[in-house]
Amino acid sequence: QEPSHFSVVKLTEVGLANLHRISVWWKTITDQLLMMCKTTHTELRKLVADALMLLIKQVITATKPTSLFWNNVVSFSACIEILLLLGHVMWALISVRLANILASSLCV
Repeated sequence: QEPSHFSVVKLTEVGLANLHRISVWWKTITDQLLMMCKTTHTELRKLVADALMLLIKQVITATKPTSLFWNNVVSFSACIEILLLLGHVMWALISVRLANILASSLCV
């Protein structure tokens, strides 16, 4: 049976709608997504990895100017922590997505 994508979609929507309040929701939402990332269902893992990458990209680009993000210890540390935790998940797909997000965020 296919797992529902509803929870991943809703968690992502909540995060995107509240980018200006990252300190309130970041830990709760990313912890839930990281927990789902450990599933054996490939499609759900892909969706969760994409959701986490989208949230990280949006947090980086929502900070204007973007250079303020890199100097903000709280936001920067929160995003890097998620990337490091994703790196510990041993599926190749997530490792590739991790490399892609790092490469694209350095170009911002």
